[in-house]
Amino acid sequence: MCEVGDIFTIANIEKDFDQVYKAVSHVFNQGTFPVLLGGDHSIGYPSLRAIADNMDGKVGIIHLDRHLDLQE
Repeated sequence: MCEVGDIFTIANIEKDFDQVYKAVSHVFNQGTFPVLLGGDHSIGYPSLRAIADNMDGKVGIIHLDRHLDLQE
């Protein structure tokens, strides 16, 4: 396991998704399995897409969310 740092984003959803996609694809193509911790919930889509585009077979996702997202 190795920490590869943050993925640079600029608050533009299309460009941010592209950055996440490229980073996850790079890690996966190095023969390692990316594990993403933290960040906005939206990073799940480009991360899963990057893995699915770079492998054969089915892909699944385990999403752990610690908070309840409840407000008064």
